[in-house]
Amino acid sequence: MTYMPLRVIVLASIATALVSCVTKIEPVGRSSRAKPTTPFRRVLSGVGAKLFPRGSNIDSPPIREGFTRGGAADNGDTAVTEGRYSDAIKCYSDAIAKEPEFAAYYENRGHAYFGMGKYTDAIADYSEAIRLDDKYANAYYNRGLVFMKRGDYERALADFNATLRMQPDDSDAKVQRGTATDANNRAR
Repeated sequence: MTYMPLRVIVLASIATALVSCVTKIEPVGRSSRAKPTTPFRRVLSGVGAKLFPRGSNIDSPPIREGFTRGGAADNGDTAVTEGRYSDAIKCYSDAIAKEPEFAAYYENRGHAYFGMGKYTDAIADYSEAIRLDDKYANAYYNRGLVFMKRGDYERALADFNATLRMQPDDSDAKVQRGTATDANNRAR
């Protein structure tokens, strides 16, 4: 029988746990039951955070979830992560009806629209979140992702730059800004 150092056993256990958490997320159409085509990096509900795995494909960067206050919004978070975008939109709309000045509800509903491929609606919700809180870096970042998806690289670049003005060390925004700059230069 061979013995392994404790450090190797611990690292192997962590790796096994991480591999078991990774799920492949594939598009199955544009119905309300579609699985996410862009995995969500994190969902913040109340005070807890749950991390979601994501691939390294730069074409499907992580969506950043906003903070929610519980209730209908928590149900919306669950629905988004399960790919039930229509249900999520209803939950976030209910939350917005009760608290229309809370920017994160609009941002989160924008994620559901994004997941359904309803980019115009996603942009409208991210823009409303920004109108309510012009320092909401995640809303700028996520709106920039939608602009990238639509091929509007100049507006995407503006949103990634806005994100970086507020969060200068944001590596995701730096990568996306570089991608938007390259795409914009190629489009000229």
